[in-house]
Amino acid sequence: MCKSGLAEDSDSDSDEDNMYTIHDKKRHKRKTGHPRQRLQSKIGVSVSITRGRLTAGASLKDESGAVRKDKHGEFIVDIEDGTLLSVTSYEGNPDLRYLCIQSNRATLYHTGCKDIPSTQPSMDRNTFGHPADTEPTIYQSEPGVVTKLNGQVGKRGECLDMVSVAVKVNLDTMKNVKEFLVAVGIRGATLQHRIALAGQGWFPQVLDFLDVTDYPVLGYNTPTVVTELHVHLWGCAVDYRPLNLRCRALLAVEAFSISSNIIANSPTSLLRFIIDDGALYLSDNCNTTLVDLKKNYVCVMDVGMLDLSMRTSDGKDKRYPKRDLRVSNNILHIRTCSDSCRVLQQLITYLANDGDLVCKVEKSTSQQTLVESEEEGSADDAQSNSDLSDISEVNTLMEEAMQESATSKNAKPPGTEPGSKPDQTSGDQVFFVADDDNPTGGCTDPEQLRQITADMTESGASVTSSAASGEEGSSDEDDEGFCIIDDPGLGIVPRDGEPTVQTYTDQPIRIKDNHFARPLGKADQLKAPDHFPQALYRYTLREMSLVWHMYGGKDFGEAVGKTKKSTFNLKKNSSNSQTSKLVWQARGGQGRDLDMLMELQMNKVRIQYEIFPENTTQASRQIVIINDIEVRDRLASSEINKFLYQYNSESMPKQTHANMVVIKALHVRPDPKLPSQECTLKVSVQPLRLNVDQNALFFLQRFFIELSGSTINEPSSSQAAAASSSPELSSSPAKASTPPPVMTVGQPSTETLHIEPQEVLIMFDELRETVEGETASKDNAPSPSTPIFFKNFLFSPDVPIRLDYHGKMVDMGHGTVAGLLVGLAQLNSSELRLRRLNYKAGLLGYDKLVSYALSEWSGDIKRNQLPSILGGVGPMHSLVQLGQGIKDLFWLPIEQYQRDGRIVRGLQRGASSFTTSTTMAALELTNRLVQSVQYAAELAYDMVSPVQSARARSQSHRTRRTPQPADIREGVANAVEVVREGLSDTAQTIVRVASEEHEQKGVTGAVGGVLRQIPPTLVQPFILASEATSNVLGGMRNQLVPDARREEHEKWKSQDD
Repeated sequence: MCKSGLAEDSDSDSDEDNMYTIHDKKRHKRKTGHPRQRLQSKIGVSVSITRGRLTAGASLKDESGAVRKDKHGEFIVDIEDGTLLSVTSYEGNPDLRYLCIQSNRATLYHTGCKDIPSTQPSMDRNTFGHPADTEPTIYQSEPGVVTKLNGQVGKRGECLDMVSVAVKVNLDTMKNVKEFLVAVGIRGATLQHRIALAGQGWFPQVLDFLDVTDYPVLGYNTPTVVTELHVHLWGCAVDYRPLNLRCRALLAVEAFSISSNIIANSPTSLLRFIIDDGALYLSDNCNTTLVDLKKNYVCVMDVGMLDLSMRTSDGKDKRYPKRDLRVSNNILHIRTCSDSCRVLQQLITYLANDGDLVCKVEKSTSQQTLVESEEEGSADDAQSNSDLSDISEVNTLMEEAMQESATSKNAKPPGTEPGSKPDQTSGDQVFFVADDDNPTGGCTDPEQLRQITADMTESGASVTSSAASGEEGSSDEDDEGFCIIDDPGLGIVPRDGEPTVQTYTDQPIRIKDNHFARPLGKADQLKAPDHFPQALYRYTLREMSLVWHMYGGKDFGEAVGKTKKSTFNLKKNSSNSQTSKLVWQARGGQGRDLDMLMELQMNKVRIQYEIFPENTTQASRQIVIINDIEVRDRLASSEINKFLYQYNSESMPKQTHANMVVIKALHVRPDPKLPSQECTLKVSVQPLRLNVDQNALFFLQRFFIELSGSTINEPSSSQAAAASSSPELSSSPAKASTPPPVMTVGQPSTETLHIEPQEVLIMFDELRETVEGETASKDNAPSPSTPIFFKNFLFSPDVPIRLDYHGKMVDMGHGTVAGLLVGLAQLNSSELRLRRLNYKAGLLGYDKLVSYALSEWSGDIKRNQLPSILGGVGPMHSLVQLGQGIKDLFWLPIEQYQRDGRIVRGLQRGASSFTTSTTMAALELTNRLVQSVQYAAELAYDMVSPVQSARARSQSHRTRRTPQPADIREGVANAVEVVREGLSDTAQTIVRVASEEHEQKGVTGAVGGVLRQIPPTLVQPFILASEATSNVLGGMRNQLVPDARREEHEKWKSQDD
């Protein structure tokens, strides 16, 4: 329809004619057919650069922030085959402009500190190349850096450009906001990372150079600047070559994205990093300058996807921390041998300590100058300095001795029995003998010294009662899942010995519905309690899965150690197929042994570290949550599948949302005005299942000994720690290393020094005043080398451990008795328990904490758990199970009658337990007997068979154990299949031998071949019958106890593994 234009001037009151929607307007524009006219841009400049250089100087600031006038930083950019495009007033819009820079190849040179030249340096065509006094910082990756873009960047022609930069500038005059949209793309580049002093790095100087300040103009309101930054990197790498460490590292990423939204004068800003397909390479070859990843480097770490976001705040808004870092990762693989893992550990420590900034030459020069100046001094000055050093040593050791005396008086020793009492007759004694473990250490904290003084002046003060009261026994669990409470209420034991509920009111109990609020969603386990203050800094690992592949051999150096593999008696049956499937990054160095592999996998790891303000009681908080941990045995010589994993059964089911390991540490300030801190540590672990193979145990021992830096023949650090944790060894005096008493320093050795008690108190008061006066002028920050003081250590609940051990060979390298026990021992379902610990007396340092826990657990195992461990030796587990069933038959009815009087229920429980236990014990014993018969029959078959033995033939068909039958029906089916295959193989063997002998010797040879097959054929039925019987017995056992089949599946390797 057409409408007259005069209708617009009509006086009609109808609103429908004057109402339009967005769709009507678009339709109207489409009908008119007049496209929007594209206006001409005001200015457009395009510059092609065949080869160019840009030199810029950045201001250099000192520690106070003032700009230095004699020094500056300089960076030089070389461009090859580049294009510069700039458009102003794009399409007639005066507030819109574009800038685009492209370069097929570019190089950035930088120097952090350089003298400002007096004259402007000249530039010509001959100046291109590596400039003097500068280092290449960003350049095109070498051919040895293997990425998906190898050979596709920086080759001119149709190749991809190395650098692309696009900038869009839009000014919104209505809102007075200027928007910068910056997109940067870099392909095939390498960053040479160097640790520089503060203010001398290339990135801060480039940012300072680009930071242009708008000078205020009278009558002009400066618009708010909003910058949206997007940086994308493809096939790039970071090359780091430490100055004082003999190794090289290269980080290669296939895709790396950086995005940020920066608003000028905004209190917060967000920066996000996304890494896709990254890998870390290490090398010990420091002689070559070129990078060749396949030849000289070893891939030790690769990550699939890493998402990192950092939010910063100015601190004015107390709801947000100043720095909030969050990291999430799908999976991280670490593939190392012992030597490459040691290098990785050293590199991380080196970076954390800023190793490149330490100048060894200056240190040695200063020390040499100090020694020469001391030698030039007079003899009197040297003697006085010696006296002062002796006095300082005396003071230091006196502080340590007094601290240890107070600790020994107030704290219960780890080896003390829970029921023992301290000696009340002995008074306070002060010993002036240096500690053997730390003869030069001392207490330099005045608050710690003041606390020691207060403790020494209090007579009879002791905190052993709190430690003793914290040792609570674990509660027993009923078969029906109820918890029996020991000594409820105020600890009053009822007459009948059964727990009762204490009532404190005669009024009827009123139940209020919905008293507790329902949770709105899933609780965040990393979140701090509500009453905690807002964190000043927060670092969070949201979720990560980690797999550590521990290989045998050596990654660095030549392929040595091949002869040492015989120690583990490895099989080489499946290594070739597995090696061919691995990519080149997973094969490692030349000396890596792929047949020796143990895997540690941690799923859903979450970590949070929070730092609170200095004026609060809480100092910091750390929490580590690991949902699941598994150690898988991948040794070629072992048939074990899972070395360690979480144990669960029908009687001990796995909780749905329970985490396997939870560690919580809270550092508090007893006095917010002082820097001293105390830590409360809580550790929780789920039940564990251990399937230990002797070869795997020896491999782990060798791996971690080499990782610690010691050799196999030398005692390892773990053995030294175990020796120090033993009460007998730690309490024995070291006669050869005990230093003389402190008070005899500087005195003749033949004289005996006698000190009156009053003189000791006077010296102690003077020492305390001196230390307090010296510390008042020092900084209140605690020393980073000060060990952590654990005020309270809680390990709860008890951790049951079920252990299976399979010895294979006798190794006399660990001693005759130990070698026999380790090689001949066979444990099946041995049980031990790490009991609950609650220590409130305080422990100084991690070593004391670990020693205390190990001593408590070892003592409890020796005293109370040896029968449960020995119950798994050989067939003892079946006999113990049989005895347990007989005990339950008589004891469970009595226990049920004492509890609630239901004798029939007790008889049912006892009969059920007796039936299950005795049947399982009988099946296991019968299965062991059948397996022994099968082994003897296979041995006889080997002796009488002239051809391939039964065991070798079975291994050729079944390299791993067959799957366990689920029930008796499947067991019978497997037995029939075994018998059918065995008879078929026997018949085929007889026919094959007869035909082969007939072809060679005729009828006589055929008859002789058949006669030679008669002895093994007579033995073959015994092998088949025993194997079939074992399948039937296994099906019966798995039907009675379904957990047994699941444990067998997790314990043994299958054909797919």
